[in-house]
Amino acid sequence: MRMLLVGLFGFLLTSCAQTRTANVEPLSFASDLLPSLDGRTVAVLLVDTRGGARGEDPSESIFESLQRANPTAHWIRVQSGADADLVIKISVFESTFSLGNWTGTVEFNVEQPRLGNNRFPVQRSVTLSNLWGYKSADDALRQAYKQAMSELIAKLS
Repeated sequence: MRMLLVGLFGFLLTSCAQTRTANVEPLSFASDLLPSLDGRTVAVLLVDTRGGARGEDPSESIFESLQRANPTAHWIRVQSGADADLVIKISVFESTFSLGNWTGTVEFNVEQPRLGNNRFPVQRSVTLSNLWGYKSADDALRQAYKQAMSELIAKLS
């Protein structure tokens, strides 16, 4: 009976779901990845559509990563979708713990209202073993963020 209780406790301990967010640094790029935007002014609207407890806000890091993808463009943040060339809606930005693993998930819904209202989703998930606790959670989220931003920039180019 004791082994059954220990086994049940161990299962519950490793299978309970938990959520976490982390700060992410802006990405750096070796070259101009968006040459079609050279010299242009690009108005960006970043909208956080996550519900509930949001945790860290990644919008500043996303904006800085876009600036670094093409430093010759003039990037500005706007408050209205009517003024935006690019609308990025952050729908998921979190790490979740389940069954002994952290899964970092980043999901954007992107709209380009001035280019025929082109819309596309960007979603990336990375799963890491819980070897280092919250550090594993942060690493999974950072890796998912890097992959999602790379996909976003590839789709914009």
